[in-house]
Amino acid sequence: QMRGIFADVLFLDPADISDHDLFFDDLSGDSLSVIGLAARIEDSLSVIISLPELSTMPDINVFQLTELTYRRKFNPEPATISETVSADE
Repeated sequence: QMRGIFADVLFLDPADISDHDLFFDDLSGDSLSVIGLAARIEDSLSVIISLPELSTMPDINVFQLTELTYRRKFNPEPATISETVSADE
């Protein structure tokens, strides 16, 4: 589902997006599209990820945001960006 959100925001085919493609570097996202990304995540998944939070992520990709939204939705304690990044390593 996150891949579809990325595709909608960036006007791409979901099949052209891998889990580890970087939002800015690989997919040509920009500051306006990241605002759209946050809004679509909230609308589609009922999970709020703030713009300041997104701006602190070193790299934004499908895998990281899927992990973060899952933790936010299904755990009583919200995951932080640092928890998501360290889970990748």
